[in-house]
Amino acid sequence: MRAPDHWAALTKLLPTGADLAWFQRELAAIRAQDSVNLEQQRSHYLDRVRVCDEALANLPIDQDGILTYRAACQAQADFIARRHRQWKLWRQVELIVLAKRAGISLSYTSKPRPHGLGVDYLMIATALLGAPLSACRAGYLLRVYGKLQPVAAALHGSFGFRIG
Repeated sequence: MRAPDHWAALTKLLPTGADLAWFQRELAAIRAQDSVNLEQQRSHYLDRVRVCDEALANLPIDQDGILTYRAACQAQADFIARRHRQWKLWRQVELIVLAKRAGISLSYTSKPRPHGLGVDYLMIATALLGAPLSACRAGYLLRVYGKLQPVAAALHGSFGFRIG
């Protein structure tokens, strides 16, 4: 599907009278939060690891200091890689929250395979963001989100935490 087709499909999922301009602004704000900076940071640390490996192989210098620095750079690169996966998950959760605020039905069934309005919405919205999801992943996210709702409601009064 081309981007205009995604917009047309997404527009059909919005309830009658929904503010399309507001929805597009909110979706654009989610899209603007890209992961390029995380990838650049991770690449920087991996470059430092490669430099350390070359120094260890070719230079007769203090290896303990270089090994310590290499381990720190590798740990930071690994941390960023884990953070990037979490960032993608929270971005997908933001799409679900946006749908709830816009009044889009997130109904779905999981048998025989996930399908329904909620699955369609997530597949279309993530495709608009350039990171399409499969129907199975969309169903999984909706199921996890459904389990988070009661926890979020319980925490809301105590800590001001809110999901959806």
